[in-house]
Amino acid sequence: MRHYAIKNIAEQYRDMVVDMVHMLALMSDLCIFFSVGINIVLQAPYEKANFIMVTTGLCLVGRMCNIFPLCGLYNILPGRKEADRIPFADQIVMFHSGGLRGAIAYSLAIGFPSQNQPYVIDATVWIILITVFIAGGSTVPILKALGIQMGVEDDEKEE
Repeated sequence: MRHYAIKNIAEQYRDMVVDMVHMLALMSDLCIFFSVGINIVLQAPYEKANFIMVTTGLCLVGRMCNIFPLCGLYNILPGRKEADRIPFADQIVMFHSGGLRGAIAYSLAIGFPSQNQPYVIDATVWIILITVFIAGGSTVPILKALGIQMGVEDDEKEE
């Protein structure tokens, strides 16, 4: 979104707007993770571990069934240059790091209209924690193992 909106802001205010939006994003993350932490503490005696494991497994299978076929379809489209194709190593990183990270999923779980809302909230909270700490924490080693460069500037394509 930044690529589109930043060009419409006067140059003298760009840094201030970018810093303000970044601060608001950090504050939103803080509120969500504070709420997630409170939920974990309040649900401490936990008997839903099997449900959490099945849900996490199904999320991984769903992600796999989306990432790889869609990237494959993208890669075989006619007229696609070799440089525009998504390499398999990048697809693995997309599968690994594209998890359920928080705010939207947690908000939807809080508003889930059912007698099973506590199960949905707990499963969402645990999947968020697993993807943030395990998947997020292992992203750099995965990138190194796959030989993907880190800290590289984006290619600015003006079209």
